[in-house]
Amino acid sequence: MFVFKRPATGLLMGVSALVLTGCAALPNTEPVSPVPSASPVPQDMLIGRWWDGYKDAQLTDLVQTALRDSPNLTAAAGRLLKARALEDTQKATLYPTATALGASLQMGGKDPAIDAVTLGGINFGWELDFWGKNRAGLKATVTAAEAARADGQQAVLVLSTSLVNAWFELGHMYKDLDVAERNLAIRTDTQSLVAQRVEGGLRPRAELEQARANVANSKGEVAALNERILIQRHLIAALAGQAPAFGEALPRPVLPDTQDFKAPTRIDLELVARRPDVAAARARAEQAVHGTERAKASFYPNVNLMAFAGKVFLNDLSGSGIDAINAGPVISLPLFEGGRLRANLRGAEADQSVALASYHQSVINAMQEVADTGASQTALSERLSLSNEALASSEEAYRMARLRYEAGLSDYASLLVIEQNLLSQRTANTALQSRALTLEVAMVKALGGSY
Repeated sequence: MFVFKRPATGLLMGVSALVLTGCAALPNTEPVSPVPSASPVPQDMLIGRWWDGYKDAQLTDLVQTALRDSPNLTAAAGRLLKARALEDTQKATLYPTATALGASLQMGGKDPAIDAVTLGGINFGWELDFWGKNRAGLKATVTAAEAARADGQQAVLVLSTSLVNAWFELGHMYKDLDVAERNLAIRTDTQSLVAQRVEGGLRPRAELEQARANVANSKGEVAALNERILIQRHLIAALAGQAPAFGEALPRPVLPDTQDFKAPTRIDLELVARRPDVAAARARAEQAVHGTERAKASFYPNVNLMAFAGKVFLNDLSGSGIDAINAGPVISLPLFEGGRLRANLRGAEADQSVALASYHQSVINAMQEVADTGASQTALSERLSLSNEALASSEEAYRMARLRYEAGLSDYASLLVIEQNLLSQRTANTALQSRALTLEVAMVKALGGSY
């Protein structure tokens, strides 16, 4: 019978020195600060600088600030680094291992000649991956890292398109504000005209009160737009990973002309495969396939090469000891696992089915998004042309109606209807102009980058 005894001091000191200076030394790491700093975004997470096509220095600086400071990108970078660490961990299973060993055992029995056995040395081990279990595990972690990288690229794409959209939306809000202020000027001018006619006894006072109400409503619209502009600035600051004051200090955007982007004429797998979310779904499907392979390999025997090299001392450490070198294979075969291995295989096959279905669905969704955005871009050109024609006609109709009212040939109600139609048409035309840039950015997002 073997029982543990207090280890010999000299042997333990030697083993401790071996452990402290051996292969398993801790990496040189920086001290942990009370507030951890953001992890830099890996370069292969970054997508093409598609926003540079607008040649807007302020916009470019905004996106670069967001890529540097956004907490969401920092989290995505951390997930990628963790996935790559797991890949390195799995890769280590393909190589031999060495472990320092020291022990002192007291021998129990009737023979007093051998009172204790003390040994020290190095254990070697190497799992021979005959059935590919560890190699399948490595492939699974490699594809998991690829999925994490694609997730990071998707986070960059979503952040950049959201920020560019927010910037353009801020510019269009200012255009809406310009329209609202022009509308206010029209209604203020109309109020003065109505006041003159009421004071001259040509029109009832009710028309003046109506004109004053319209001016008040226009002032309310201007105030509401100023509120929306301030909130939009705060949104831009949040997307860039900054405090609200950052957004409040930004200048008014100068909206670019729409790029002459052509919608894709053919929508197929090759076109949408470049999207990061599709690439991530494909990588996870491959990961699930390798997971199934690993689960199947678990049914086969494990074959390990084991070796020990060291010294064995009998009774005490006063002698020279006996050299001990042993090596040989160790084979283990699962005989009874209570159904665990079969359950693991069924689970892996279910994960594979789910991952493949998710990949197919992501492809279908991507194709629909590209087709829908392309259809909207095609229709927008005609809609904008018709809107410009309608706006020109509304401007002319208002000019003529105002002349008739000034000449006393029509009442205020007729002028008010035409004036309201003009204001509505101006707002609609500005909204269509805004949609042109919005659809450009939407197509960039739908295709996974510039095209």
